[in-house]
Amino acid sequence: MARQEKRGIGRREFLGLLESGKLNGAWLMEGEDDNLRDEALDRIRKKLLAEGMESLDSVALTAPDPDELIAACETLPFMSPMRVVLLRDQPGLSGKPEADEAFCEYMAKVPPTCLALIVSHGTADRRKRLPKAMDKLGHVVRFDPMGESELIQWVIERFSTRGMTCDPKAVRELLSISGTDSTLLSEEIEKLSSAAGDDGLITEELVQQAATRTGEYNVFRMVDAIVTGRAAEAVILMRDLLTDGEDPLGLLAMLMRQYRLLQNIKIFQHEKTPRASYEQRLSVPSFQVDRLVAQASKLSGREVKTALELCLDTEYRVKSGEINDRAGLEAALIRIISAHSPH
Repeated sequence: MARQEKRGIGRREFLGLLESGKLNGAWLMEGEDDNLRDEALDRIRKKLLAEGMESLDSVALTAPDPDELIAACETLPFMSPMRVVLLRDQPGLSGKPEADEAFCEYMAKVPPTCLALIVSHGTADRRKRLPKAMDKLGHVVRFDPMGESELIQWVIERFSTRGMTCDPKAVRELLSISGTDSTLLSEEIEKLSSAAGDDGLITEELVQQAATRTGEYNVFRMVDAIVTGRAAEAVILMRDLLTDGEDPLGLLAMLMRQYRLLQNIKIFQHEKTPRASYEQRLSVPSFQVDRLVAQASKLSGREVKTALELCLDTEYRVKSGEINDRAGLEAALIRIISAHSPH
C-alpha cells in the first residue's frame, strides 16, 4: 500500500484544546502509539467527567449503528460538563457495507455537550468513507511515536508525577537499555520509581541495575565486547541470551542490523556526511548514534563488511536447512571475533 500523508493535529495540541475547554464534537484518534492515546483518554475522563459519575456521563460503544450513536451523543450529561462517547471497531474505518452514510453525516452534527471519540489502531485508511469525513471536518488527532527530545521530556514528566526526579542522562540511559516504546517505558518507569531510594532520585546507576534490557541493547553489548577485545564475554552473553529463550534467528537478525548500522556510519564518515544528519538517515536517536560512532571508530570498514557478510551467509545457510540455527549463530559469532583484528 502506498504511504499515506499524515493528517490532523498532534496530541499536545489536542490536549491543549482539552485544557482550554474547546474540545467537543466528534474526533478520530489515530496513530501508532496506543499507549499515548490511552493516556489522552485518561486525561479526558479526569477533565470532563465528574468524579463518581463516570459511568453515567460516558459510554463505550462497539460498532454502533447510526441510531445508537445519535441516541448516545444526544443524551445530555447528568453531572459532568460534557458527555464522553467512545467508539471502537467502527465499520466506517474499514469500509464495510455497514458504514452507513448517515453515520458519517452525523459526525458534523454531534452537539457541543458531547465528545465522541472514534478509535483507530494505526493510521486509518483514507480510501474509506469515515476517515474522509473526519478529514473534511478537521477533527483528526494523531498519536505517533515521539521524537527523541519529546520522549525524554515525557519520561521526566512521568517520573515527576510519581514524586521522582530523573536527570536527562539517566533518561537517555533508560532509552538506550529499554528502548523507546512508550508502553514498555511506562512499565519501566513504574518499576524504577518503586526501586528508588527515599531521596526519589532516578540515577544512571539505578537504571543500569534495574532497567529491563531489550534484545537490541544486549546485541549492542555483545558487539561492544567483540570490538573491545572481550571475546569471551561476548560468547557468554550470547549463550545467556539463548538460555533465556531468545530466538537464534532473531538474535542473528539483530546482530546483522547492528553491523549494517556500523557499515552506514563508516560510509558516512568516508563521504564526510555531516554528523547532524546521521540520526535522520539512520532513523535512530542521537544517543544511539553516539554509541555507534564510538563502536565504528574501533573497526575498519573491511572488518564491518566481513562481519555483515558472515551474518548474511549464516542466515542463508540456516534458512536453507544447511545448518542448525543455534549452531549457526554461535559459529557466526566465533568467525566474526576471529575476523576482527586486535585494536
